[in-house]
Amino acid sequence: YNIALTERNATLTPILPEKKDVMLVVDDDMEYWIDQGTWPEEIRIAIERAGYDVYTWNESVQGLPSLEALKDAKAVFWHTGTRYHYAISELDAETLLQYVQGGGRLVLEGEDIGYDHRNDTFMQKVAHANYHINIASGNLSMALPLHRITSGLPLNIRFEYNPPYPDGVSPVAGAFEVLQYESGYSAVIGYDNATNGGSRTIYISFPVHYLSKNIRDILIANSINWVIKRPVYLVVRGMNNRIYYNLMLDGSWSGWRVIPSGSTPDAPAAAICRNRLHIVDRGNDNGIWHGYIDLATESWSGWRRIPGSTPSAPTLAAEEDLYLYLVVRGSDNRIYVNKYDCVADEWLGWHKVLSGATPSSPAAAIRNDGENIHILDIFVRGMNNGIWHGTINLNDWSFNGWHRVPGSTPSSPRLISTSLFQPLYLDVRGMNNKIYINKFENDNWQGWEQVPTGTTPDAPSISSLDEILYLFVRGGSDGLWRNIKIGSSWSGWSRVSGSTPSAPISTVRHYRLLRNATLFDDFEDYAVGEFPSAGGWEVAESWGTYIAEVSRNYSYSGPQAFKLRNVAVHRKVFDDVGEMWRYVGFEASVIVTEVYIGGAHYDLCLMPSDPHKGPSLCVRLTVNDINGDGEYDICPGWGSECDSPEEVIESWSPNEWIRLRVLLDREEGRFYIWVNGTLHEEAFEPYDGNLYMCDWITMYSDELLSYTDDVRVFFLENRS
Repeated sequence: YNIALTERNATLTPILPEKKDVMLVVDDDMEYWIDQGTWPEEIRIAIERAGYDVYTWNESVQGLPSLEALKDAKAVFWHTGTRYHYAISELDAETLLQYVQGGGRLVLEGEDIGYDHRNDTFMQKVAHANYHINIASGNLSMALPLHRITSGLPLNIRFEYNPPYPDGVSPVAGAFEVLQYESGYSAVIGYDNATNGGSRTIYISFPVHYLSKNIRDILIANSINWVIKRPVYLVVRGMNNRIYYNLMLDGSWSGWRVIPSGSTPDAPAAAICRNRLHIVDRGNDNGIWHGYIDLATESWSGWRRIPGSTPSAPTLAAEEDLYLYLVVRGSDNRIYVNKYDCVADEWLGWHKVLSGATPSSPAAAIRNDGENIHILDIFVRGMNNGIWHGTINLNDWSFNGWHRVPGSTPSSPRLISTSLFQPLYLDVRGMNNKIYINKFENDNWQGWEQVPTGTTPDAPSISSLDEILYLFVRGGSDGLWRNIKIGSSWSGWSRVSGSTPSAPISTVRHYRLLRNATLFDDFEDYAVGEFPSAGGWEVAESWGTYIAEVSRNYSYSGPQAFKLRNVAVHRKVFDDVGEMWRYVGFEASVIVTEVYIGGAHYDLCLMPSDPHKGPSLCVRLTVNDINGDGEYDICPGWGSECDSPEEVIESWSPNEWIRLRVLLDREEGRFYIWVNGTLHEEAFEPYDGNLYMCDWITMYSDELLSYTDDVRVFFLENRS
């Protein structure tokens, strides 16, 4: 290193006062910077919105964080912004080197890190980058479009403002490029040694402040999601029929905790959603009961009854951080699915799988089919011990029938999807009580692998974390055992404290993947009563007494929403969509609380800035009784149309939230509408198929009072 120690550099600090998910280090103790220098609030808010606790450490106030302080968090985000002349000092560099060599998880951000350190040990071993140039020109393009770090980002990213001196770098051997400048230098570099118990790091060679808020938030959330250490949760029925859970982090167990109330005659189901460990069990009367643990406070929600019953253990599958799917064997041996909204804390009702029966509990997991359609995979043991596989398209609940998987099992199968875009692993107890695993990848089964040793009298449990498989079984004497697979090697069985008379259940937290979203706004980052101009919103036109402000009167995902009356507001989301993406979609949640005159309506549209470039694509809520049934109506709209009974697709009611979703197939010139999760099968045809230039999201509230929340615009399927 090339600088001398100073009194400030040598400041030592204690460990964090309490354990947090993420430690945000603001490296603001240098005397040189450009613009504001650092923007910690932007980063803190993005991390918190991703669902993590954050502790902010300002070096200018608290001195340099110690190694112990860094290790006390599950991940560290080190923010230097535009600070330079060794913002990361010699002592900082040494601490970070020790941190990553000890397996630390780090996001490193700032534009002069490479310029200050050139190609010293810190750059090679912590940033995992070679430094090349002080000003890497141009915007950004995606080098790894299918990686979790880039999930939800467009292929080409424009800086909202040009960063002053972004470093041009390249990855060292073993690291990889994530984003690239137009000049060809690397902008974001990743390094992954987690499968060997080592570190995961992301180095962002520019200040994230200069990205648009939406892009910045996605990149920060994805980066933390990828690097952070996540525990494996093990949930079991105890020998006294009570329910217990334990968590393993870095190979160490925290110790068993008991759910304060309730008992079950069977294995519980468990899954994590919205930082809650959800548990569903079969009651002693075959009723189905649901409760959850808030993982931030470890408080218990209490039990509540879900309509229905089951003679077997239930199964839960998580869809990112949004929904849970409960799959059970009914009293008639048929298979039933119920959907739970993790945000609204609401069960949405049972669906009966069209065919098939099972004598035991089903297995379920969720994956992406490669075309951004989420699939619920269900596996069951047949009446003759055969293994059967069926899938449900979660967009329209269509079922594709059952397909036989080679092999047999005398117990319930177990299933995991390591993430939406990763393979399925099917885990079963064989007819000889040995344990077998089959991998489903690229639409093909890879064949059964027998775990080298061990037997079980019950269904095994499997989880995956950082590309490591964790296998848990009940032993012949009811003891709990664990085996770990890294690469192609198994660790061998080790005993986990405790006992269970049923199959164990393991689960990990699934983070949310934003699939190619170009805009998401839940209106949480604005002051109440203000117009959200900071988010890029503009008033297109207004009339009479109008309102356009952020409000806390109503919200869908809470606590704020966009309140509108007699106004059209819009925000640009595309510079030029071009023809790269076949599908363009948008969605929002809307509630109408007051209607002032007949003919009032609310429009949610994707439209061009220049009307001559193509038509608007809209969904309209109208108070006109178009089809004469006495109800308010929803229909597709293009400007002033939506005035005939044939156009009505559904009714709506004031003071009830409505979730609208539209997906446009630009190749076919047709579009599809979902209302509250229900797909309307007709493919609507716009008047003009030239829909390439729909680049503004618009909300139009005429003679009614509305609230809009959770606005999202996205694009799917690269034509090339």
